[in-house]
Amino acid sequence: MKSLVPYLFLFFSSLAAAQGWRQTFEGLLNPAAVSQTPDGGAVLLANSIPGGAQGRQIVLSKTDQDGRLQWQKAFGAPGDDEGRALIMTADGNIAMAGKISYIANNGDALLALFNLSGQKLWERNYNFGVLDDAKCVRQMPDSGFVLAVEADNQLRLLRTDAQGIELWSKAFPETAGLAVKHLELRSGGGFVVTMLRNNLPIGAPAAVVLQINEAGELEFQNTLPHFSNFITTDMVRCKPASDSTFWLMHRDSVYLLDLDTTVLKKWRLASPFDLYLTDLIPADEDGGFYALGTNYSFSGTAFSRAYFAHFQDNGTEVWRRYFDAPSFLHSSWAAARTSDGGFFLTGNYAKNGRYFSYLLRTDSLGQAFTNQISGQVVWDKNNDCAVSPDEPSLAAWLLKIKRPNGEVHYATT
Repeated sequence: MKSLVPYLFLFFSSLAAAQGWRQTFEGLLNPAAVSQTPDGGAVLLANSIPGGAQGRQIVLSKTDQDGRLQWQKAFGAPGDDEGRALIMTADGNIAMAGKISYIANNGDALLALFNLSGQKLWERNYNFGVLDDAKCVRQMPDSGFVLAVEADNQLRLLRTDAQGIELWSKAFPETAGLAVKHLELRSGGGFVVTMLRNNLPIGAPAAVVLQINEAGELEFQNTLPHFSNFITTDMVRCKPASDSTFWLMHRDSVYLLDLDTTVLKKWRLASPFDLYLTDLIPADEDGGFYALGTNYSFSGTAFSRAYFAHFQDNGTEVWRRYFDAPSFLHSSWAAARTSDGGFFLTGNYAKNGRYFSYLLRTDSLGQAFTNQISGQVVWDKNNDCAVSPDEPSLAAWLLKIKRPNGEVHYATT
């Protein structure tokens, strides 16, 4: 008896050009910050895996506009060093803030400047107490810098000149026990600092916002209610929405605040699973915002994946994207806008005892991989490589598509 084997005809109706890419860095964790560089590439701040005599080091990685690694620099004394924040300066250099540790729970705040070739131009250490940790850095109009430092478990604001030399610093004893999270410049001068109070019951105050004038004097601070139904969060960020308002991100919730930190609007972002937000970018084009986070599910087969979504200014979701990693141990970290309206997204994951950080480049709709193959899969009965009316389409067949670099994608007809 002769068996009949169907011949599959694959018809490609369109092929779109790629808009994004993914670069993976083995041996790095906690990609704390990313920024586009003037040449269209990206610079990523992360940290090496602790281990051996070297201990943890701070690592800067530079890619070109297509995601190819151009250079990678590890620096810092052996110990518990950690990079926390970076910005591109007005003259096109890279300013990085963090901490340099000497022994456990003992170290100095750090500010360093690099050029686009990875050469360190200068490094400054600041000692205010037993443990000092620069959590955020911003550049001032005079080309100097301001740093939000966590110094012996309280906020210290540090103002420097363009070479990182200290001009003044101010401690805020009223913030004792709070974790420093983020710093932004106010449009009319002065600063907004966000902090976090951990380990409180559901419904208790958790996010703290401080308004500080240009001289480093506290104007007022406000403690916001814990709007989500979760106990703690790791990140609180406050970004300018306009000259008179701010977006504040806290766990799975977003607030719109006025200049006195009065809550004008608030939303808990709709998500089918457990959601932790890690970064927020104001959407200047429509007054809304983009939210980056990690989505978890603990029902059935546990998984985690990166979450990225666009919301209008009234909290209405415009679109939502998910990015999977080959491991449940997956966390998103930081996001940045690109000059063409796209985004850089960062995260890390662990797999088989190894650790990886990644950098995604997306288009303006949050799509990283936009090559599209569309068409039909049919049973080509007469083997003429054409679709005839009596030849049925084959639905629910698994497609395996292998790229020249070995990367495999799956889809279903």
